Amino acid sequence: MANILITGGTGLIGNHLIPRLLDANHSIKLLSRNAGSKKIGNHLIKTYQWNIKNQEIDAAAFKDVDIIIHLAGKNINTRWTKKAKRNIIESRTASSKLLLDYLQANAHSVKKIISASAIGYYGDTATKAVLEHEKPGNDFLSITCQKWEASVKAFESIDIEVTTLRIGVVLSNKGGAYKAMKTAFSFGLGSAVASGNQFMSWVHIKDVGSAFIEAVENTDMKGTFNLTAPGACTNQIFSQSLAQSLHLPFFLPNVPEVFLKLILGERANLLLTSTRTSCDKILNIGFPFEFDNLKQALIDLRNK
Repeated sequence: MANILITGGTGLIGNHLIPRLLDANHSIKLLSRNAGSKKIGNHLIKTYQWNIKNQEIDAAAFKDVDIIIHLAGKNINTRWTKKAKRNIIESRTASSKLLLDYLQANAHSVKKIISASAIGYYGDTATKAVLEHEKPGNDFLSITCQKWEASVKAFESIDIEVTTLRIGVVLSNKGGAYKAMKTAFSFGLGSAVASGNQFMSWVHIKDVGSAFIEAVENTDMKGTFNLTAPGACTNQIFSQSLAQSLHLPFFLPNVPEVFLKLILGERANLLLTSTRTSCDKILNIGFPFEFDNLKQALIDLRNK
């Protein structure tokens, strides 16, 4: 059993992960803007206050903590103004700095930090399946991920082990890309976007949760890992497969790239960038994907 402190625990991943950690007999507490407790699933979780902007944190949050799971960060699905982009980066890097500064200055029992990141780190990879050691891209999402990961890697300077999971497009009924696409398809508005040839490296939410639990329980899981299922596919194939899984027609022409850029601006890159990643590294430590093909994952989500 591990004593775990979680940041960003009320987001899509945290809401899925926390009940599973509790079921596995781990002890959980959260950092939040307000002290008290939060209900996640059927569980009330003790919360401790932190203020990232003011770099303030309740020292009691760290009592007996073995592992930090760091999920904090503002949602990227917003208008990318200069201010919003700055906030997206700083919500990740400043939260890491607050944790690190406290641990540097105080006695503690933390041995490991497990941090989320994203495959946006790589930028546009075209059709190449990239490995964890390869160079990052240079667009906004890549720069965000680089700064995010660097802020967590700094924990190694105080002898805390770091595990970073570069997460792909998360498929979940509770939010994210799948839920948005399912809604559009259900209204008869489903189609691929742009050429449809851009790769989507996806992962089922259950496998995201399982990977974080693996990182908690497996002492060999350290370093950086791509967390994407083996079955990466193009946007065209994903869109067709989604329509088939929902028993819906798929006949509309692809949404033009120029239209997406007009409506979404720079954020259109979320849909237009081709990111194909290799999951060989996480497979090689023995991590078993429950959903390793797209059809299987989509049927599971449909039936929930």
